[in-house]
Amino acid sequence: MLDIDMFELSDEMKSNYINRRIEELNEFKKMTDLQKVQYAQHIGHKIAGSAQSYGFLELEPIAREMERLRNTDVEKCRQLIASLEKSVTRAH
Repeated sequence: MLDIDMFELSDEMKSNYINRRIEELNEFKKMTDLQKVQYAQHIGHKIAGSAQSYGFLELEPIAREMERLRNTDVEKCRQLIASLEKSVTRAH
């Protein structure tokens, strides 16, 4: 049985994870407001399920909020994208 506590991710794996987040953030620039909200819901779910495993604890609460966005939450979506971008930039 694999002991998760003893498993350590390489710097390359963590870097790849953050680079994927940067690519996702860049995708927002090409979208309408409704598309942004729907995409935020999608990637929020992915990030919420994986951020902690990669050691990026501060991304998880942002991602959980993104996951719960309603299609009419355009301004909140913008704020969450900005928060995610700040956190990803710090981790990069």
